[in-house]
Amino acid sequence: PDDLEGWRRLARAYGVLGRKPEAMQAHQRVLALAPNDPDALWALGAAAQERGDARTARRYWQTLLAGLPAGSQERGRVEAAIASLPK
Repeated sequence: PDDLEGWRRLARAYGVLGRKPEAMQAHQRVLALAPNDPDALWALGAAAQERGDARTARRYWQTLLAGLPAGSQERGRVEAAIASLPK
């Protein structure tokens, strides 16, 4: 239950298999073990955006943004994703 790398692998595997609910549950477990995990924050934000929950997507992505270096490609991608959310 506390195997962070195992949860990360499981989340990726479920994602590849198209099993979104299981992937999101695994990403939630990753965040329970590593609250600033960038892959989990991105994936959970994207899932929230897909279901029309801009507030939750923004929360995940702003948390992700706080840990990214200024000027990085990743930061630009996250900033663009946040900007694309409805207000």
